[in-house]
Amino acid sequence: MKNYKIDRYRPGDLVEIIELFKTTVREVNKQDYTPEQIMAWAPDEVDQKFWARRLNRYTTLVARTDDGIVGFGVLSPNANIEMLYVHKDHQLEKTGTDILYELEKKAREKGMKKLTTQASITASSFFEKMGFKTIAKQKQLLRGVSLEGYSMVKNLEE
Repeated sequence: MKNYKIDRYRPGDLVEIIELFKTTVREVNKQDYTPEQIMAWAPDEVDQKFWARRLNRYTTLVARTDDGIVGFGVLSPNANIEMLYVHKDHQLEKTGTDILYELEKKAREKGMKKLTTQASITASSFFEKMGFKTIAKQKQLLRGVSLEGYSMVKNLEE
């Protein structure tokens, strides 16, 4: 049931977005990653200034209800979906689909011909359903811990 609206990131969203990110990674991604990997990915302490710069600089869209933020997505200037997270209690409600659709619209408006992303094991099937193709399996070192995922691409001209 869609009871949210998608709009631009506002600076006042920062703390709620960080909490949504940490909770989602810790609850949703634990099926595919070890506790050590999860804590490297979503540690207790994060650099809020780094997050604020990134969310302000890039195209960041937020799905919000009257009760708060239920998802967010980030598109970089080089056509990469940097982040796409949906609250753990709102999985499988099409929120991620709607955010990605809006990010794709923004990308087309900016003249981008394709999108890339580095998807987690957990998110790769979602991106495949949304038309992304896996181009490589990858390992990323995060806070000294190796995480496996996929480099993916979607042609926007098809």
